[in-house]
Amino acid sequence: MYNELNLSVDIDIKDKKIYISEENGSGTEYNYENINDISEIMKSYLEDYHYKDIEEYSELLKIKKDADFIYGFLKEQNDTEWIDLEKLKVLQDEGYVLLGDGPQELQKRLDKLLEKLWEGLEDIPFCEEDSELHIEEDYLDFKEGTSREDIWHWFDERYSKGVYSLLYEYENKENNAEEEEEELQ
Repeated sequence: MYNELNLSVDIDIKDKKIYISEENGSGTEYNYENINDISEIMKSYLEDYHYKDIEEYSELLKIKKDADFIYGFLKEQNDTEWIDLEKLKVLQDEGYVLLGDGPQELQKRLDKLLEKLWEGLEDIPFCEEDSELHIEEDYLDFKEGTSREDIWHWFDERYSKGVYSLLYEYENKENNAEEEEEELQ
């Protein structure tokens, strides 16, 4: 999953045409009447060809922001005896905390968010440099070149069962669920 979309836009002023192409060589040609049409054409192109990508990535960014917020709230709760009512209200407004919920329910919700982010990481390529793996492209707030260990540390710090569970137990649980679903069909 890419968080960067590289487009080439060529505008033929004489013939009033715009050609939008991508790195893979595919592209589309459009006619325009006036300069104001160009932004609408770009919008239309993105909606036609990349809406799902943009929507999925936006959702992942929101999930990471929510996960960081919940993690900060839980960490603050563990470090103090008082509850930050403003942050609690935000969590309630977002639907993460229901009346009567305690830290355990909130941690379960945080774990589910982190599992979604972990799944998204599967699509990100890694390269080896100086016998250490680094991501080859940005993923959420992790910039290209971030080491795998730094990313794993971020997950380990927030996921209640630790990154080991995400690496082995969570993946096995996912595989078992898929196998059971195939057997039922």
